[in-house]
Amino acid sequence: MSNEKLIEILQEINGFEDKFDYDEQSIIPLKRLSTTRDFIDWCANAQDKLEAYKNDKAAQNIVETLEDFHDVDETTIYYRLRAQINVFIEHLKNDRTQSIAQNEHLPTVFVSYNEASATDFVKELKRQTAGQCRLSIYTDDLAAWEKLSDFMKTIRTKDFAVLVITDQYLKSEACLYEITELMKDDNWRSKTMFCVLDSSIYNLDNHFEYIHYWEEKACNLDKRIDTIPNSASAEQNTRLRRLRNVTDNIGAFLKEVSDTKNPTQYTAIAEILKRIAVKTDEQTE
Repeated sequence: MSNEKLIEILQEINGFEDKFDYDEQSIIPLKRLSTTRDFIDWCANAQDKLEAYKNDKAAQNIVETLEDFHDVDETTIYYRLRAQINVFIEHLKNDRTQSIAQNEHLPTVFVSYNEASATDFVKELKRQTAGQCRLSIYTDDLAAWEKLSDFMKTIRTKDFAVLVITDQYLKSEACLYEITELMKDDNWRSKTMFCVLDSSIYNLDNHFEYIHYWEEKACNLDKRIDTIPNSASAEQNTRLRRLRNVTDNIGAFLKEVSDTKNPTQYTAIAEILKRIAVKTDEQTE
């Protein structure tokens, strides 16, 4: 099926808005959309067509919402569904899903990097690995308003992890969160490739600075939490636990990086391609 035809089918969702009927005293519709024959038929058709895009996160968001379309507040679900469809249509218009549908057999590679210090490297990585693997990067894969925490849960499911390490990376809360999630996998080290763009990281004396940096960050947050009511501190306590986790693991992580014979930034992508090629051969045997 062409992208244009699929877009036409998905856009039929807009025609169901007038199916809702309200009385003057209630915001709950009198008529449930999920029980109408037209909508049931459209759902079945849309789910069938989206099966080919099961590795596209935006498509799967649509499928999951369709499966849950039986809540009391159907209007909220309906408008969320329309927003998700708009995101996926943008994927279709940019032909992002074409490569996904054709290359779902390729190895998956999670890429963790700091945008301020490694964007050029990652752009080149994308260019050279195109068609060789499926890169997973939160800036590309996370649709509007999706939760970063949900994306983090997928890290350990990837075949490989590429960590692009710079000074700014090691001081980024989001990047270190990705590392600690990855390290929860017992086999994390065997599938992880370090791309060190800042050789000062190999200086063992600098490791103390990073450990102190995160310890101080955690302590400062702890003090600030004491200044707010317990009822308002739940989210900040979750963040504090993450920072403590980073503090506990940053030393061991830096030791792993320093003890590894990492390729230079100029040969790293070539070495990544070699590892991916071996995995591809294993999957096709």
